[in-house]
Formats: sequence, structure tokens, C-alpha cells
Amino acid sequence: MLKYLTVIVCLAAMSLLAQSSSGGNAAPATSSSAPSSSSSINDPVLKQRIEQNLRARFRIPSQVTMEIGERTPSEFTGYDQVIVTLVGQGHRSPNTFLLAKDGKTLAQVNKIDLSKDPFAADNRPMRGAADAKVKIIVYDDFQCPYCAKGYLTLFHDVFPEYKDKVQVVFKDFPLFEIHPWAIHAAVDANCLGAQSGDAYWEFSDYVHENQGQINGEKRSLPDSVAALDRSAHDYGQKHNLDQARLDACVKTQDETAVRDSIKYGEQTLGVEATPTLFVNSTKLDGAVPPEEMRKVLNAALEQAGVPLPAAEIKAAAADSKDNNQDGKAAQDPRTAAPVGKPDPGAVIDEKTGKKNDNPKPANPKQP
Repeated sequence: MLKYLTVIVCLAAMSLLAQSSSGGNAAPATSSSAPSSSSSINDPVLKQRIEQNLRARFRIPSQVTMEIGERTPSEFTGYDQVIVTLVGQGHRSPNTFLLAKDGKTLAQVNKIDLSKDPFAADNRPMRGAADAKVKIIVYDDFQCPYCAKGYLTLFHDVFPEYKDKVQVVFKDFPLFEIHPWAIHAAVDANCLGAQSGDAYWEFSDYVHENQGQINGEKRSLPDSVAALDRSAHDYGQKHNLDQARLDACVKTQDETAVRDSIKYGEQTLGVEATPTLFVNSTKLDGAVPPEEMRKVLNAALEQAGVPLPAAEIKAAAADSKDNNQDGKAAQDPRTAAPVGKPDPGAVIDEKTGKKNDNPKPANPKQP
């Protein structure tokens, strides 16, 4: 689901200001730069213009308040640093900007840490081959319906074929402004993952495949959260985890790691939507179909010098033949379907991502 450019959730889009402004790029400071002392922005007209421009550019709603901090010295000549904090629904999110000393330009610069692998697993639970040369990093939201669809495609349709050749790591990117229990689910999953990767993945499977049940038709947020906590507790018992440690972690709900993951995804990798996948360095936005995912995985494997799965080799061979000796379309060994000739009557179930031979007529869209 595309990330809304609203309070807190819009912050990824704010990085679009990086190295751009109405008056040009900020120049790096030199050794002769004279630091400025901390001072307030007392000009009400300037503060109003800063707020108006940010609200208009990023569609920040009126119910979100904006706090514009003091000027402090920056490392860029001719610019001071200003912290703009968005506040809404109990959340505070600070964002660093550069304000020209003449007050005519606002800019934001993103620094990229080249000392760190942006696609490192970072001790996250993983599925697949531990020494894989091809890694799939997924920025995910437990409550996002498109994430659930992409999850099904990845683990039901694609991963079984590639599990000995790739590694899958999920990283948190809950859109908590529109998905109120997503960050709670992420914390619960991480509490499990701190003790058991298997427990983490079973909880993750359950939540992604049962979003509707967790939401309930008329279930309140506290009830949904309680259901998540019960599931985390149950999976902890199933895997013989330290229950006291797990329950304490779930009760504390420390969101630090989750928010760090959001910040890193936004500022370093430009993540703006869920799900967002990276196959090595190739970015895939949204719940991509299995055919597209296989194509990207095959390209990555070939680039890494890793043999393709046997089924992919057979599929490629079948695909190279227009027709067999009987004049029939070649068969795709993964699906037993004619290559290049899809069934015009096939209907894909949106919930399962699989063919539905007896589809029910869809309800007409309501205005």
C-alpha cells in the first residue's frame, strides 16, 4: 500500500527535499566557516512560511501540529540547522532541515553511511540459505493488506523453489498512522525473534494470513492488540521460550528498534510504500506477481553465478519452444499450463493469489 504523505507516515517523502531548495544546494562548510549561536526563529512570517510550504508539499493535515525549533550551527556554509517536529496522535517525529541565514531557503540533506551494508540482515530472523549470495530484504507492515498478498506470493508461490539459493529477511516498516496495530504486531514479533527465529516466522505467518480475523468485523483496537499478545504468548509456549522474558518484552512494547527500522528504510533506501522488496540491490515496489519475482530472482542468481532452480531451467527450455511436435503449446513444468497462452477464463482469487475455478460474481463497486 502506498505510504500516505501525512503526519509521521509522510516523513519518508520529506527526504525528497534532500539537496534541493528554491535557492539551490547548500555548500559544504569550510574550515573558515564561523559557527552561529543558537537562536530562536522569532519572525512569525518566516515560521508561517516554513509551515505553509511543508504542509502544502507533503499534504500534512491540519490536525497535526508542527513545532519549529531553534536555529543551531550546521556544517554547511550559510545555513543553520532547524528541527521541525510533527506531533499527532501521541507520536512525535523530529526532522532536521537547513535554513539559510537570510531565511529564504529551506533544504534537507541526507547522509549515506557507506561503512554499512544497507541490505545487511542485522541479526534479523531469516529464512532460506544462511550463506546465500542472493538476499531478499522486505520492508513490511503486518496490517497492510498488500503486504499479506505479497507475503503469500513470496512464501507460497516462489520461496519453496528457491529456498536453498536465497535468503529472506523481513524488516519493520509499519504505517501506524493508518494501521493502528501494525507497530504492536512488529514489537511482538521482535520479542519472539529475540529468542527464536522459528517462533518469529510462525507468528509472522499467522498474522499475515489472518489479518481479517485479527481486525474482526467490529473489534476494537484493544481487542486486536490483546489477540496479538495472546498469539505471541502461545507461540512462545510452543517453542519453549523463556515466558517471563517474552511476556515482559510484550508488555513493555519498546518501539525503538521498529522506529529505527522505519527511519533507516526512509532515509537510506527511500522506502515509501509497503511492501517494498530489495533483491540484492534491485528494488520491487508493491505485491509483485510471482512471474515478475522469479524473473528478478533468476537475474540475480545468474549475476551471482548461482545455478537456477531445476524447475526454472526446465521452464526456460519449455518457453524456448513455440510448439511441440503435436502442435500444442509447450507446458510450463511449474504450473502444467501452456507457456505463453494463459487461460482467458482464469480468475485469480485476491485473498489466496491462486486460480479460482468457481469464482463468485464480484459485487458492483459502491460510489
